[in-house]
Order: sequence, then structure tokens, then C-alpha cells
Amino acid sequence: MFGAVAALLVVAVLAGCSSSPPGLAIFDREQQASDLPPSFVDLPDTIYEATVRYIGEDSIGTKYFASESNDPQGRAACMTVVASDDDWSTGCATSLPVEVTISSGLVATLDPDTVGGDEQVGRYVSVELPTL
Repeated sequence: MFGAVAALLVVAVLAGCSSSPPGLAIFDREQQASDLPPSFVDLPDTIYEATVRYIGEDSIGTKYFASESNDPQGRAACMTVVASDDDWSTGCATSLPVEVTISSGLVATLDPDTVGGDEQVGRYVSVELPTL
């Protein structure tokens, strides 16, 4: 009996961990109108629109947004990278980091512990700029 209870407790703890998104302090503040990406960006249906937060812009004008989504494995952290109306992408993962590459060759990594790349955007994104 004790073994069965302990096994259920372990399953419950693991299930609780898998349903929580990776913690990013940016989600601790309320969403503002300026947090939403441009209207041409069609976010996946799995993203909770109320969680979208603007992270910042890099030196070449690319904008970065964080959000949370529902994933079959649990809640996920997402990043949307927007260079232009025809060069943007969204990526999600149930654990950090989240890496997104857009067609221009720019690679962005969402992770508060990420260092490196050509630039840092806010406290959360490391950017490798495309080679020209």
C-alpha cells in the first residue's frame, strides 16, 4: 500500500512539473498593448495570446516577443522573431532554451542564462545576426 501511494505521489509531482512553463520573469508583469506583435504575424492557435510580451529590438530592427503555449507535453515557452512581414517565425519548447531561425539567417535563443552571440536583447535573448 505504501509503495502504491509513493508511486502516485511521484507521478503527481512529475505531472505537475511537465505542465508548468519554463519560468521567465517577463511574464510577471501585465500585458500592455505594445506587447503584441504586428498584425501580419499569425501566432499559432496553441499560444495564449494574453501571455505575449515584447522583449525588445536588436540593432538591425528585428523584434522579439515571448509567450506561453499549450503543448501536448505541458505548457511551453515560445519566442516570435519578426524581421519583416515576410520574414518572421515562432518556436516553442517545454524547457529552455527556445531557438528560432528566420529565413534571413538570423538565429535567436530565448534563455535568461544565454550568453554569447552577436547581441543580447533584453535579459532573455541572444542573437546571432545573419552574415551579409
